[in-house]
Amino acid sequence: MAVERYDANRCTGCGACVEYCTRDVWRMDEGTGKARIAWAVSHTCVPIGVEHTVTRSQGNVIFEIDGRPMLDALKAYLTEDVIEDWAQAVLSFPLGFKVPGEMRGYDEYVIRGL
Repeated sequence: MAVERYDANRCTGCGACVEYCTRDVWRMDEGTGKARIAWAVSHTCVPIGVEHTVTRSQGNVIFEIDGRPMLDALKAYLTEDVIEDWAQAVLSFPLGFKVPGEMRGYDEYVIRGL
């Protein structure tokens, strides 16, 4: 099924566009019962390593990951030159957090810089 032009007034709410679209761009609007085109900006990040748990934080500041100081836990993923140049690590090493249930459908992870 290809859609060249979308007219919300002609949508019957059948959901066929959502079910059959191979590009996963359609969503049903719960408010109107009609299809809408979903869009988002992707962070293009992919998970590496294993899943970790933030074990101590205050507000948006992380102090511990898996019971270890945050920097110690992150060093396993950083090279020596990045560790020596912290400004590079801040720019090139984002942290991904699983999105809370109420935000599902937007993306699987929220990405934050160090």
